[in-house]
Amino acid sequence: MPLERPLGVDKKFYTDAEVADKIAKAEAKAKAKRDLVAQGKVEHQGFRAVPNYNAIFEYSDTDAPPHISKYTSAIIDPENGRLPAWTMEQIKYWQQREAATKGHGETDTPDDMNLNTRCIATVSEAEVTNWGMGFGGASATSPGRPDPGFGEDVELGDGYGTNASSGPVRQIIQSPGYVAFVMGEKPEYRIVPLNSKVHLPSQIREWMGDARGHWEGRTLVVDITNVTFGSSVIPNYGGAMYPGPGETLHVTERFTRIDADTLEYQYTIDDPAVYVEPYTVRHLLRKSDSYAGVTTICQEDPKDLANSLANARADEQNSLQNGEDSVDERQPRFEQLKKQAIAAAKQDQTKDGSGSAK
Repeated sequence: MPLERPLGVDKKFYTDAEVADKIAKAEAKAKAKRDLVAQGKVEHQGFRAVPNYNAIFEYSDTDAPPHISKYTSAIIDPENGRLPAWTMEQIKYWQQREAATKGHGETDTPDDMNLNTRCIATVSEAEVTNWGMGFGGASATSPGRPDPGFGEDVELGDGYGTNASSGPVRQIIQSPGYVAFVMGEKPEYRIVPLNSKVHLPSQIREWMGDARGHWEGRTLVVDITNVTFGSSVIPNYGGAMYPGPGETLHVTERFTRIDADTLEYQYTIDDPAVYVEPYTVRHLLRKSDSYAGVTTICQEDPKDLANSLANARADEQNSLQNGEDSVDERQPRFEQLKKQAIAAAKQDQTKDGSGSAK
């Protein structure tokens, strides 16, 4: 299920017949993938379609029945199922980051590199695809290219799928006074105290934020503040990223058990410096007794990061060109976001104090 409602779709739910058709296509796709894995012919492609891993590294639970949601998007609020417009403050912040990136490569220093490459986990609930710029009708590999017609079963949004093959596996551990979350892709480990709603002082900021949990009936609510994100340089290769600095970001997660094998998971992103309004995402998390979690090895080799920096020093021009290329690739999507921000600002100016249009 995509994070945002696909362009041209103007309904919140698919029909039963449409869901059945999607399940049939998903099953056929899973079978084709299993056959390729068995033959050793799978070649995973990274960003910009660069091959990186073969079938030996392929893992999935594609034997499990596919779960296709009736929702047309993971975003359930706003009603249009799409990310809210950026604020003008965020537009200025992004322009500053682009200016810093254009004469600067992400491999200039370790601090400039992609946080995933550095094995640093952040608040993944707030991250969105393509440098944090969202889908916006562009392709999954570049926000500046036309949509190549990806199927709607392709995960194009926040990295949270409905099973192990389309999103990170989570292990939830409960104990008196605490709930711990272990997520296998980052790797990401988070221990949430349940005995206090008081957050750390605002000047203390963390990659994973400061999480506090409490119960509202049968729902576990986790409140996250005090978040920080990466440097001013935007990574060359698009992936999940938060578009803002995180200083005013507030994430609220809600976990509700629907039945013995299913959790309804919702999270709300509220950041008045980045988005003109909050948005809420919904996923169903399925229990799996057959999936064996393994310890994630973040780097293929301890020298990987040093080698990346050394390669950049050997070819400074190419390193800088990568930064230039990434800025150019983001430009078409940024122009769309800028127009949306200007329109939202004008609309806000037409409202009086009561919120009604003049």
